[in-house]
Amino acid sequence: MRGSGRPTAERVLSAVMQASGVSIDTLLGWRFRADIARARAVAALILRSEAGLTANEAGQILRRSRQSVHSLTTRATVSRGDRAAAELVTQALRLLWEPSESASRTSKRLPPRRPTHSLPGLVGRRLGAGLTKAELAARAGISRETLLRLEHGRPGTTESIARLAGALMVPIRVLIRDPTFDRHVTPRFRTCSTCHLLKRLTRFTPIKGCRGYYGRCRACRAEAAKQRYHSNERARLADIERARRNRRHKQNAAA
Repeated sequence: MRGSGRPTAERVLSAVMQASGVSIDTLLGWRFRADIARARAVAALILRSEAGLTANEAGQILRRSRQSVHSLTTRATVSRGDRAAAELVTQALRLLWEPSESASRTSKRLPPRRPTHSLPGLVGRRLGAGLTKAELAARAGISRETLLRLEHGRPGTTESIARLAGALMVPIRVLIRDPTFDRHVTPRFRTCSTCHLLKRLTRFTPIKGCRGYYGRCRACRAEAAKQRYHSNERARLADIERARRNRRHKQNAAA
């Protein structure tokens, strides 16, 4: 029997997870398999109808935009004629309103929300660099809609802020006006010396014997090696010989 209060978002996602067999990380991720999309749409529907959340609030829980939540809710409502979707909604609602001690003990906690920050210095820096919104978005590797939201005062994620700072070639603290922010973010990112894009540190090759990384990202290093390989016959033969030498070293080490 239903209680007097509305269920929390954690209870809703736990019920959908148990009913569908889809993990919470997959449910909040970006995979679009049919059963995952069905479970995600049912979660959006129950968050709106049973938990009483707005589209914006449900979007924060599901890590989706308000428009995506509307689309998911509509899809779940329309697909109620689908037997699988109808059974999933019924089973999730039953688990939601029939609490069990074993389910509460085994339910997985929601992952923490990603920290967000506003960017009061973004517009001024973009105009100072003489870049249009489309040019800055392309250089930073984000969508133009995301850039528009950030310029209108909406908070951005750590990665989006770091990408914009690298594209504008300014410290992150200049965009968010927080001098302590650089210390937490900058070590995880680096600007490639060739393509000049800000990328995660895992996209760079570490230098053996020290803590440093090569200045070019892995993609640019691979492209340079490809051009060098096809530039002339001498460079191609040298690369082939180096590959053979490395293969012999690995075989001797494994022997």
